Amino acid sequence: MKAKYIRLSLFGILISFIITACSSSRKSTMPVVFDPAGNWNYTVSNTPMGTITGTLNLMNDGVHWTAKMSSSLGVMPVENLEISERMIKARLTYDGSPIRLEGNFDTDQSLKGSILSDYGSFPLTATKAN
Repeated sequence: MKAKYIRLSLFGILISFIITACSSSRKSTMPVVFDPAGNWNYTVSNTPMGTITGTLNLMNDGVHWTAKMSSSLGVMPVENLEISERMIKARLTYDGSPIRLEGNFDTDQSLKGSILSDYGSFPLTATKAN
């Protein structure tokens, strides 16, 4: 008889642990929304002008994305900016020539992609500054 109560008590404790584990795991699995807004320090390598470094400032007003890309070459207007999931695409103009930016945010703090122009494709890397 005593063994029966011990088994029932252990069964009750086991059920309590399972319920607690299931309820706490639901709280920890809430998805974290990625927000790339802010300043990104970027480097474009192997260009005809050498390595270019600068800042990409991504802004979101809740509906639309806007950006400003600046470097020692000046500020480039960013047009047709698309950010979806972890992908970024944009059109820029430098000295009257069209340029495309294409890349992926591979982590919350890292962007890898390319600058594409009439002169070729150049690797771009960026890290989030804030």
